[in-house]
This record gives sequence, structure tokens and C-alpha cells, in this order.
Amino acid sequence: MQVAFPKGSALIVYTDGVTDALNSHREDFGENRLMQACRALPKGAKADTICELLSSIVLEWSAGVEQHDDTTILVLKAD
Repeated sequence: MQVAFPKGSALIVYTDGVTDALNSHREDFGENRLMQACRALPKGAKADTICELLSSIVLEWSAGVEQHDDTTILVLKAD
């Protein structure tokens, strides 16, 4: 199977540890926050920049709270 992505588009794959990341109020990061973070990404950002930005947002959200799952983000960019 082949999937065509328009030039400049990105595919973001993540583990549930990203959306399940808890903050100090025991609230999870959730899919809605992840989608908001993706919409706020700078246009034309490279894959490594997207990964770093999303990772830092999740780390900031969960600062000081022990997490019980991995947080993995993979970004594939069609350039």
C-alpha cells in the first residue's frame, strides 16, 4: 500500500504516553491539547523541529510529575 502526502505535509506518530502525560493536577495532556499544539506549529518546520517542539510542550505540561509510560514522537515530513 502507498500513501501520497502533499509536499510540506507531516505525519506525526506518537505513543499513548504523550496523551496520557499527567500534570501536577493529575490531568492528562490529551488528544485535544496535542491537536492544538500541532496546529500551532510553525509553517514549514522540519521534522526534527516539530518533534522537539511537541516534546518540549509535553515535558513542560508534565514537569515535576513522575510519568508511568514512555513518550515517543516520530515525525515524517514530505519535502
